Amino acid sequence: MVRPNSEAHFDVFLSHNGPLARCLAEHQQPPIDGLSGQHCPQTDEPYPADGTYQPSQKCDDIAMFNISPNFLPESDVDMGSERIHESSLFPSNFPQSSHTTYAPFQRCLLANTIRQEIHKLLTKPELEVLRLNLLADRTDCDAVALLLPEEKMLDCDYIEKAITAYHIAVEAVLDKLLNGNSNSNVGFLKTLLGWLILLSVNDVWMNVFKNKFEKWQTVEFIELPLEKELGAAVVIARWGKKNAEIKMDGRYAEVYGERQFRAEFFEEDLRRTDALTDLKRAIWKSVYKDFEPPRNGNDKTLANVLKIRYERGTPHYIILNSTQYQALTNRNRQIIVQLRNDLPYLGTVVIGTNTGNEAMILPESTLEALIFEFLNMLKTGK
Repeated sequence: MVRPNSEAHFDVFLSHNGPLARCLAEHQQPPIDGLSGQHCPQTDEPYPADGTYQPSQKCDDIAMFNISPNFLPESDVDMGSERIHESSLFPSNFPQSSHTTYAPFQRCLLANTIRQEIHKLLTKPELEVLRLNLLADRTDCDAVALLLPEEKMLDCDYIEKAITAYHIAVEAVLDKLLNGNSNSNVGFLKTLLGWLILLSVNDVWMNVFKNKFEKWQTVEFIELPLEKELGAAVVIARWGKKNAEIKMDGRYAEVYGERQFRAEFFEEDLRRTDALTDLKRAIWKSVYKDFEPPRNGNDKTLANVLKIRYERGTPHYIILNSTQYQALTNRNRQIIVQLRNDLPYLGTVVIGTNTGNEAMILPESTLEALIFEFLNMLKTGK
């Protein structure tokens, strides 16, 4: 893709006939009229000719997953007469069904909310220069419509091009955006990206899977058919209808969720004699970075904070891949189960046992590369 090397070049780049216009306009979905008489691959329902099709409740009966409940080792800790992952405290949460391939196009049910939130951000005085550069010489639409035209259906190509277009627009005026109150502006830019990337989640899959998140506090763990921690962060943000909060790993070229407790977070504390207390203290410091835990050590404050954030759609959770989960010793698995017992709204998410394309429209590796490039641009200023 051609990249602008000056503001003048960027004006042309964003003009009616420039590369950005072509980048967004060249994506074409099959006309709904042309689907008349055809059937939705999920529900076997005919497409209407007026473009108003939405999947029905039949989607609830679709087999969505291909996950084996037997990936845990046979040496799992016993709790009474039951294994931990099938205990009365945390019943098994493995879905039992087969793999489904989705239609490549969809209308995002959250798209209007995303447009509204992006519009709020672009009307901030601090981002005026970005809004003007997105518009360039366009007078027939607003900046949001350039990124997310209402008439468009979404597939992976269009979502990738929308994120790329946003990156290009920010890069062209980055010096002006970082001049002055740069921390605030960087926050706004990351928030806008966090809304935009929610489009990468498959709405049909989410419509079926969302009831799993409603059992957050009662199951041992929720398993997501994803490869990366990033994918889990985006999916959970989509469930909560909040912008995804993403940060860069300090060492590796990886990005993950702000509210995730990764395996590295637990390694040191799990080795200590009073591991449970130390873990709760570490979680508190992560949730409330500027405050120490209550001096009386009462767990109820932390438990209620986690409950409130879950109910707001911004939960904190442990994130482990299947290999890490299987590698937990019996002692460490018991500690995590007790931690979840004391802090039930601290979820546990396991990824990596079943990876497919049902949860995401845009492949996770592509999404991670796009986000890493954007965050690295904000960090380095270039």
